Amino acid sequence: VTNGIDSQTWRPRSTPVTRCGAIWTGRIVPEKGPHLAIGAARRARMPLQIAGPCHDTDYFRAHIRPELDDMVRYVGHLTAAELVKEYHRSVVGVVTPRWNEPFGLVAAEMLAAGLPVAGFDRGALASIVDPTVGRLAPPDNVPALSEAMSLAAGIDRATCRRHVIEHFSIVSMTTAYLRRYEQLILSTTAAAAGI
Repeated sequence: VTNGIDSQTWRPRSTPVTRCGAIWTGRIVPEKGPHLAIGAARRARMPLQIAGPCHDTDYFRAHIRPELDDMVRYVGHLTAAELVKEYHRSVVGVVTPRWNEPFGLVAAEMLAAGLPVAGFDRGALASIVDPTVGRLAPPDNVPALSEAMSLAAGIDRATCRRHVIEHFSIVSMTTAYLRRYEQLILSTTAAAAGI
């Protein structure tokens, strides 16, 4: 059973908005790889916003701050409501795990808001992002990620939302848990009856 996200918090915009660039969000630490997102965005010639709490100031000073300019902006640690607005303004969300994360909460939230995802094929990301809602690149491959960003930017946003509602919403998670509990009860009852 996968995690479920609040599809009411992470929702698409109902009215049109001008979209431009990519967004990366998460804890700013080496294992999240925002510096790789910067490299990919530059190769794709796509503006990039970086959002999230800075948990490693040495890493930020050495690898993020020197890259900030008109094309790459650090917008700070945003609230969920602020992030949703930035997702609506972006053409693609970028996810760059450098370790085998057990679930990609950020990717699911982006998709729920209707934002296609480009990321590294590492950990659980491939179980969340399929070709209908995003593109995955080999781990740590910045040129491939750059291409994935350009390709994912053209994906239908309504498809991204439907994918999450079907597979990663709180309702789908709860339904899966109930189904599993029913299976366990039935197997336990059958075992106790000697069936």
